Order: sequence, then structure tokens, then C-alpha cells
Amino acid sequence: MTDVPLFLGTFTPNRVWAARPERVFAAWPDPLLEAQWFAGPAQRRSLVRRSLVRRSMDFRVGGVEVLEVRFNESGMGTLYEARFHVIEPARRLVYDYDLHHAERFHSVTSSSISTCSMDTGARWCRKIRVRRSMHA
Repeated sequence: MTDVPLFLGTFTPNRVWAARPERVFAAWPDPLLEAQWFAGPAQRRSLVRRSLVRRSMDFRVGGVEVLEVRFNESGMGTLYEARFHVIEPARRLVYDYDLHHAERFHSVTSSSISTCSMDTGARWCRKIRVRRSMHA
């Protein structure tokens, strides 16, 4: 058995939406709205040709979100599996997720997200801890 080297890191991205925290948070369990955030703007999504293999969302404490896609040109598959640990509507979300690329483990990520009001809208304060294998 080979040891899998790990990368450990933490980063804190911030994002601002022109909406109240309640509205931002309410979009999370909506598959159509969440897909826009997950995949980015429509023009970017159209550049990356992929086919949906499966998608499910059980947005509750202990629930699981699954997104599996296959990239059309390479045939490589990507699997995202998240587990929700804390859900406080319009306040806080804690979850972790595993990523697999080409049927190989890629990373485990813990994410803690909170919203806070600002004059310009809602600020998404996110702290992410990544534990990633170094597979190519």
C-alpha cells in the first residue's frame, strides 16, 4: 500500500450579493439556483461541455448532496458528495464534501459559511479547510 501525500490548507473567500441573507440562503437547496452558483455564469458553463450523470439534494442536517458529471471530450467523470452538519437558515451552514476525479479520490473539504447583513446586501463569509490527496 502506498502512502497518499496530503495538502492541508485553509482559505476564506468572501462574496457579496445584492440580496438579503434570507434570500441568499433560501437559494441553496433550490437545484436550479444552486447549479448556477456551483457551475458559474452561463457563458462559462457553455464552454465546458459535460453530461449530468446524477444529481440529488437532501438539504437537512445529516442530508447528502450528490453531483456527478462526465466531461464530454475526455470522458472523465467528477463526483461531488456533500454532507450537511449544521443548517441555521439565513445564518450558518456547515458541511463537508468529497471530490473524486476520474474515479479516484481527490480531496475532502470542510466548509463553514455564514451570512451577515451589509448596506449593499448579504455577505457570504466562508471558511474552508481542505485536505487533498496529491494524485495527478
